[in-house]
Amino acid sequence: MDLSKYNQLEQLNVDELNHLKRSIIDVVGEDWTIDNIFVVGSFVFGLDKANDIDIVVCIPRSEFAVDLDDMEDKTVYLTFETLYSQKVSALVGKEVSLIPNNIRQFLTNPMKELDPPMYDLNLNEWLNKTPGDKWNYYMVRVDMECFKIERDSDDGMKIMEIKRK
Repeated sequence: MDLSKYNQLEQLNVDELNHLKRSIIDVVGEDWTIDNIFVVGSFVFGLDKANDIDIVVCIPRSEFAVDLDDMEDKTVYLTFETLYSQKVSALVGKEVSLIPNNIRQFLTNPMKELDPPMYDLNLNEWLNKTPGDKWNYYMVRVDMECFKIERDSDDGMKIMEIKRK
């Protein structure tokens, strides 16, 4: 199944969502227990163009305690970012970026406090968004403080310039 023609999660039908979920489970589930899967980032924001699909894969702390502020054991992150992401991307036909996390940490992360939209792929349910709505912000984290910045604002345009460089 080829998801390359899609720019927003709302464009996927149930079969395509199930294919995405099954692809993640087939690849990551060979090595890890999967507690939850959340689609995050621009693919769920309702923007006109998203080049990739960012997905948080929550694994139990008993298997690996994820600490995004202290990435001492980078091999797990690199495995998710490269090997697993590449395999899932090949299965779905669109670039996928898999991010490991633990459910409790993910739900209490300071970025989460901004209530960005996301999609629970296990429950097939939207969080913090109604399908069709647009969430037009950048999320910026400075140490433990997080901010959302309107993409079309002056500050948002500066962020876009930095991203292009």
